[in-house]
Amino acid sequence: PAAPARWWRAADLADTRMTAFLQARVRQRMVELGGAAAGFAPTVAVKLVSCVPRRLRAPDILREHFRGRDGAALPEFLKYESRAVVLFQKLDGCDVMVFSMYVHEFPTAAGGPSAGRVYVAYLDSVEYFRPRTARTEVYHELLVAYLDWSRGRGFDAAHIWACPPQRGNNFIFWCHPQHQRTPSRERLTEWYRAMVARATATGAVRRVATLYDECFAAWDTTRRRHKPQHAQRPAVWVDNADADEGAPAPRLPVCPPVFDGDYWPEECGRLGGLIERRRGLFGGNHALRSQTEGAPEHQLEGLVLSLKAQPAAYPFNRPVDPEALGLKDYRTVCPHPMDLGTVATQLQAKRYATPDRVVADVRLVFRNASRYNPPGHPVHEAARTLLAHFERKLDQLLERLVSTGAAESPDAWLAGYPLDRAAADAEDRAPSVRARLLPELAGSVHRMKESLFVLYLQDGRADASGEIRDPDAGLRLSCPLLDSRHTFLEMCQFWHYQFDSLRRAKHSTVMLLYHLHVPRAESLGISCAACAREIRRVRWHCATCVDFNICRACERERGAAHRHALTPFRITFSRRRALAPEPARIDRAVVAVDAEEEDDDEEDEED
Repeated sequence: PAAPARWWRAADLADTRMTAFLQARVRQRMVELGGAAAGFAPTVAVKLVSCVPRRLRAPDILREHFRGRDGAALPEFLKYESRAVVLFQKLDGCDVMVFSMYVHEFPTAAGGPSAGRVYVAYLDSVEYFRPRTARTEVYHELLVAYLDWSRGRGFDAAHIWACPPQRGNNFIFWCHPQHQRTPSRERLTEWYRAMVARATATGAVRRVATLYDECFAAWDTTRRRHKPQHAQRPAVWVDNADADEGAPAPRLPVCPPVFDGDYWPEECGRLGGLIERRRGLFGGNHALRSQTEGAPEHQLEGLVLSLKAQPAAYPFNRPVDPEALGLKDYRTVCPHPMDLGTVATQLQAKRYATPDRVVADVRLVFRNASRYNPPGHPVHEAARTLLAHFERKLDQLLERLVSTGAAESPDAWLAGYPLDRAAADAEDRAPSVRARLLPELAGSVHRMKESLFVLYLQDGRADASGEIRDPDAGLRLSCPLLDSRHTFLEMCQFWHYQFDSLRRAKHSTVMLLYHLHVPRAESLGISCAACAREIRRVRWHCATCVDFNICRACERERGAAHRHALTPFRITFSRRRALAPEPARIDRAVVAVDAEEEDDDEEDEED
């Protein structure tokens, strides 16, 4: 007789101490609920499907306007561990993936403003859990159990942002059931409040606060002036010396905890750019112009920002991506790429020594564009127009500086004015950008106050040293499909792993279990519809045709012949990572490879 086909089951996935703890708590809660929930308790399984190290690059605006708790500058990269936890339930004999969440854990040893904290980054579910009446309680218990586990490991706090997806978008699962409603912000906030109440009752959380009250209230001057004096306490991220009215204010405020995808870092970048654009109204009388913008370095900065704000400057404001645009010879023609966004960022960060270097980089931007694009091309003509505009405004600036006595001659000022010295002076006079950024940022966070939770955890069994202990230390579980929610969504969309019906959810779960049990499977590669080769890094996709993707080479040769528009998409999944040798610790564990090294290796192979 033929051998029976192998059945990929959730119960056969590798167990960890964390998932054993979470699964026991979830099943115990279902038994406590009684009735039908108790009968379904043995059907649930909690598994850790991904546990990989990650790095978060601190945005430049945070490094410029904030400092660490020890007074040092913020590190360029914040190290953390990304974990993906999945809840399976066996329905009609088939495992169904009904709940998933991604959490980011920042160990104390890594340092930075987020040290010793966990962040519930993404959470998503489909409504197939049975019984339906126990669904909310079970999902709450899974989160509470994770908070309790983090408390026992020694983490100090957990952060949650109650942010529902926009209608039509997905966080983790691709294609929810049409009748499953997307919760509003208020409804989702109440859902988290009920979970927090359960966590407080069980002792997993010792104190509940909001990010605004803990980190931003001291900078919200529009509301603080109306509060009684005793209510104006400093936030925990401000040094104790700030509480003394006679003590001088610190040069830089302490940075609040930073997490990947969190609200306030993105809002800080948006507000910073908005304030800079206001200050960059060169020659205007805007009400928010800096008090010190009459200084030569601020006038030069305003010139660059006004140039960047020109409608025709859109192609020059970001670095050129030769891979996505198919410009194979761009690096050969333009060996020193430059863009106005980089010039503005470096100028605002005071990384230029003298003005002539700024002028040289701006000219390099337009020289590269004119060199690569032939005469008559829109980009070539825009570069010529903007360069002439820049030279004209620069001449006006130099004439003004000479006439007012700020410079002896144009050449002497360009080559000799120390922009780096101006950076040191800027710290002493409290830059106007920071003076406006903090109150506006605090106001934005206040509007989201009820949705940004800070949960202070119990001390648990953490030792006096404050170190984070992990019973699963050294564990690395990597499935290329699930290491990143972006990759998971992309591949589910490409391979039609949908969850909009129970039948499709069963099929999608079986396929996901196959990839979890066989992480070295080659079936995840995307093949070119023209040459049948595997597509790497960038695929050109047709939204009209079914499963039509071609590689860069075929797009350059035959893309114009396709009857529909083609859109480039960057492939976040790398099959080379999936095919890496496996260590012996756990059968399906693979070592995470840094994405930058992968890109470099792939470029070498293509060459």
